[in-house]
Amino acid sequence: MPAKKEETAKEAKAEVKEEKKPKEAKAEAKEAKKATEEKEAKPKAEKKEEKPKEGSKEEKPKKEEKKGSTVASLKEQVAKGLVKTKEEKKEEAPEQSKPVQSRRNEFVAVAHVYSSKNNVIVNVTDLSGAETLASASGGMVVKSGREERTPFAGIQAAKRVAQAIKEKGVTTVDILIRGKGGHAGQKTPGRAASAVIKGFATSGLRIRRIEDVTPIPHGGCKPPGGKRGRRV
Repeated sequence: MPAKKEETAKEAKAEVKEEKKPKEAKAEAKEAKKATEEKEAKPKAEKKEEKPKEGSKEEKPKKEEKKGSTVASLKEQVAKGLVKTKEEKKEEAPEQSKPVQSRRNEFVAVAHVYSSKNNVIVNVTDLSGAETLASASGGMVVKSGREERTPFAGIQAAKRVAQAIKEKGVTTVDILIRGKGGHAGQKTPGRAASAVIKGFATSGLRIRRIEDVTPIPHGGCKPPGGKRGRRV
């Protein structure tokens, strides 16, 4: 009996040892994996440490070298006389500005422009209006009668008058534009008026003032024709 008990105990111990063996093998495999992972991780960490970050201290010496090279090149240029220092610039005399023409000596004239549906007349006088300096009309510049009212006639008449008054010493012009006006007339100047202004401007005269002086009735005489108009 005791011999049988000893045999059963030995068999039980052998079974326990066999059960423990696979567990121990698993633990050993895990430890081996960890060791291999650690070995692979070490070289990666070393590579990351080797790479310098952007804007790090290692790049600063390069920038300093560039600055030093530019300073040296500037010094060479100053020595050769290609670049001037601040003191040399101050020593140089400033450029003389162009003399400004005083407007007290200007000869001012008045251009009376009459522009209607059929014609344009340009008459230039002195400031008092007593003396006529030059005059021109659409008929003097254009061949056919239908072209007397056109902007072309206006600009040609203005250029002709401008040339004549410039020879007399006129430099500045006040322009007074006038339409027919009145009770039955046109309340606005004709289309040649703007062309006359353009002609004076392109001829080199200084235009000081532009004014519309078309006579517009405000009350005054009763227009002819009665309440129902003129009966024909």
